[in-house]
Amino acid sequence: MFFENAQTAAAAEASSGMDPLVVMIVGMAVVFLGLIILIGVVKLVSLIYRAVVGKSEVNIPATALNQPVYSPSKAARELAPSQLTDEQRRETVAAISAAIAEAMGKPVSGIRIRSIRKIG
Repeated sequence: MFFENAQTAAAAEASSGMDPLVVMIVGMAVVFLGLIILIGVVKLVSLIYRAVVGKSEVNIPATALNQPVYSPSKAARELAPSQLTDEQRRETVAAISAAIAEAMGKPVSGIRIRSIRKIG
């Protein structure tokens, strides 16, 4: 019975004349055509939006332009190890230990940290 079904399926495939390569090419063509249409729709909506709203200008207040820029080296100097109190050092070591333990997937008591030093 299985053999008969297999013959029937093979005969149906042969009679349909659909080559798998043709099916793949048609499928890819449909996908890319859909993507091209989607890009066109997005660009059209963008043009309509710009026509209705106007130019897309960003108004940055003058005070925002005069804000200080974050500097990692400045932050490092402000938190130099020699300037930390004992409590701040303990909190820093605890935070680093917890982060390392979490990344390794182990409990904090399961890791041993010998030293902590800046490498960057």
